This record gives sequence, structure tokens and C-alpha cells, in this order.
Amino acid sequence: MRVYTRLNTRFVKNPIAVKRFELLLRKAHVVRLPDEPYREAALPAVMTFASRRMALVDMVLRLILEDVNVRKHGLLTFNPRDFSDLFRKHQIEMP
Repeated sequence: MRVYTRLNTRFVKNPIAVKRFELLLRKAHVVRLPDEPYREAALPAVMTFASRRMALVDMVLRLILEDVNVRKHGLLTFNPRDFSDLFRKHQIEMP
């Protein structure tokens, strides 16, 4: 999950939710993934992804999900349809 996507204006107005999220980020199993290579590839991909319109950050997430070198188990999203093909393809759990 992109932290800047999760930390939107509505979310940060809830101090309890922000504190819980902060605690989650500090857990040992949470890995912060450098996203620069995905960001560089996302913009041209969004421009050519003709089958549907997609936010740039969602394309970054799609590229991360496609990367076989990144271990992933699940993804929490408000847009499951944007990723359902990848969930099936890579057997990724969507709670």
C-alpha cells in the first residue's frame, strides 16, 4: 500500500486511525519497498493502458504486483476490480 495514498486528508483527521497505522508500520514484518522504478514505469503505462482509466498510484501498485521479485501476500484496496486479474494470476489474497 502506498502510504501517501492511505494518508489522505480524510484519514489524517482521525487521530486514532493514524496512531494504529503508525503502529502497523513499525511492525517487524512490514517492509518499505523503494518505489522509484515503478513510478518511472507507471506514467507511460497509464497513458497506454487503453482498456480502462486508472490512477497513477494504482498503476504503481499493479507494477509492484506484477514484479515476481517482490514477495506479497495480499492487498487492501478500495478498487478491487483494478487488481482482480492480478490477484487471480499471482494467487494474491484480497481480504
